[in-house]
Amino acid sequence: MKYKNTTFILVCVFCVILFNFLKKDVWEVNADLLKEEVLSIESSVEEVNLLDITPLDWDKVYFFEPYIQKEWIYETVGY
Repeated sequence: MKYKNTTFILVCVFCVILFNFLKKDVWEVNADLLKEEVLSIESSVEEVNLLDITPLDWDKVYFFEPYIQKEWIYETVGY
């Protein structure tokens, strides 16, 4: 009986660790949702309201040029 209890506990711990490892971070989920919304915009659209396409709550939007150093981004957004 002791062997079955130990096995059950080990399986439960393994499942919890596996679930946490496979679970996406909230940043990744929001980035994926935003990417889907942006890609669904037709090319003929010239202006977009970010409130209509963002799947998340936000107060500010920052735009950074490609290849900018991430340290500068972190300093700017306070991360």
